[in-house]
Amino acid sequence: MNTLSYALLGLIARKPLSGYDLMRQMRERVGPLWPVGHSQIYPALAALERGGLARHNVVEQTERPDRKVYAATAAGRQALRAWIQAEASGRPLRDEFLLKTYSMWLLRGGEAQELIERERERRARSLAEYEATLSRLRDEWKGEIDRGDSPLFASARVLEYAILHERDYLAWCAETLRLLGRGDPP
Repeated sequence: MNTLSYALLGLIARKPLSGYDLMRQMRERVGPLWPVGHSQIYPALAALERGGLARHNVVEQTERPDRKVYAATAAGRQALRAWIQAEASGRPLRDEFLLKTYSMWLLRGGEAQELIERERERRARSLAEYEATLSRLRDEWKGEIDRGDSPLFASARVLEYAILHERDYLAWCAETLRLLGRGDPP
């Protein structure tokens, strides 16, 4: 199984979700660590079902098409537990922007500064979104978010990491801009 499959299992082990709800939760909760496209979700869910790790129920709706709601099976939960306990395969850093930065010496004039500034702005927007999401979830989940045996605790910890990551990225952008001679961004 691939990492996306385990991420989906982690979400449907918490509670049954439709494909649409999975995509939304992937974007809000798992996306900071493992971005995924909508087109990847349904094939992964089908593979989980074929493997006996997930199942779906059809929920009839009157004004909309029926929905498939997916849940982890006992075998799915066991596979997820085994994956969690196994050593991670490493931290591959696949950051297209950093790969571009590696060759930014080829840019002319203020193009390098513009490149870094655009990324700084994008990262600032991401940081604001993560902080707003965490604030909203803290309001919704109250004390549940602080219990280590709660899936909500784990969700909050991932968002807190994403926030720290974005803050570090912003500090790196500011330092790079300073070194490029532009000074600290406003």
